[in-house]
Amino acid sequence: VIISDYEKGMVSKEICQAVIKIANRYKKPVAVDPKGTDYTKYRGATVITPNLKEAAIAAATVILDEKSLNRAGRALLSVAKGPYIIITRGKEGMTLFDKKGSSFIPAVPREVFDITGAGDTVISALVLSLSSGASMKEAAAISNFAGSVVVGKIGTAPCFRSELEEAVEGHEPIIKKIKSL
Repeated sequence: VIISDYEKGMVSKEICQAVIKIANRYKKPVAVDPKGTDYTKYRGATVITPNLKEAAIAAATVILDEKSLNRAGRALLSVAKGPYIIITRGKEGMTLFDKKGSSFIPAVPREVFDITGAGDTVISALVLSLSSGASMKEAAAISNFAGSVVVGKIGTAPCFRSELEEAVEGHEPIIKKIKSL
């Protein structure tokens, strides 16, 4: 289940909690693309995927380095009371936070034409991977590759399976390293 909050009033705390409760009852992952500062409305979601700016705002901190990034990730985990936070960092990749610590997932070098829809692609690929049996680290890596494909296109664009396979090709060592973290 994906909850994409555009902060237009439709995704209220009551709606979020009802969706999360039902999904959890049926053991389905819930991924949230958040907006705003109140992450309590996403409590219990499997993973929340703010970008760097959204994470800084929600954690009420300035993210300047790894130390402040980790502080923000820990703060968001504490508020959301879910197992995972993934802070997407654009050309710097992404960082996956859980109760054990954090895992850095490096960016895939690409020529960037347009970032429109990259977050939507990342969360879609993440949930598809989780639903297919991938671990959270594997799903994050796959979603990172998918995001790298769409930023190489102009406008909102899909990431086709063949493009994802091509993006992953030659990067197997990155995936093995992520699995071992």
